[in-house]
Amino acid sequence: MNGNTGTVIATDSASDEDGHGVDVIVDIGGGQDIPVELANPPGVDARPLAGDFAALVDATSDGSKRAVAFFDPRTEPKAGNGEHRVYGRDAQGNTVCEIWCKSNGEIQITNFKPQALTISSQGTVIVKSDIGDVRLNEGGQPIATVGSIVLGSVSMAAIAAAIASGPPYSGIPIAAQVVSGAKAKAS
Repeated sequence: MNGNTGTVIATDSASDEDGHGVDVIVDIGGGQDIPVELANPPGVDARPLAGDFAALVDATSDGSKRAVAFFDPRTEPKAGNGEHRVYGRDAQGNTVCEIWCKSNGEIQITNFKPQALTISSQGTVIVKSDIGDVRLNEGGQPIATVGSIVLGSVSMAAIAAAIASGPPYSGIPIAAQVVSGAKAKAS
């Protein structure tokens, strides 16, 4: 490739007085491998893999270049008109996870590896469904909601500390009805 395009050879973390960034080594053809600064939009932290194509623009009047876009030639596009699909790849370029915003309004989050899907929050995590239907599997039973009957067990220690000197108990089975989604406050 030549001109303002090239093939990614490698990436490396970079820091200077202007902050933190990523340098991309790009083969621009003719035996020329040049380092360029990666220019992602704010809020995007993404790196290309070796073999991806890079679009380069002039960064300054000194002739240095900046990588502003990449193309993954190995992964077949799936998104339709008006859709947005973001995916992660392993070191070999295999798609391992994706978030796909579809044109019918569906948002699909998929993990293709046996890894956890983690949602972290220092506040409340809210799953809102206008029809009140949240399920663990497609076609499965809804998870517990207000009015649901839930089964469980309560440990003896939680019921009465006075029995602590007795034999070890595995717990007392209970059945209860969910009456509120409100958070209980300690007094």
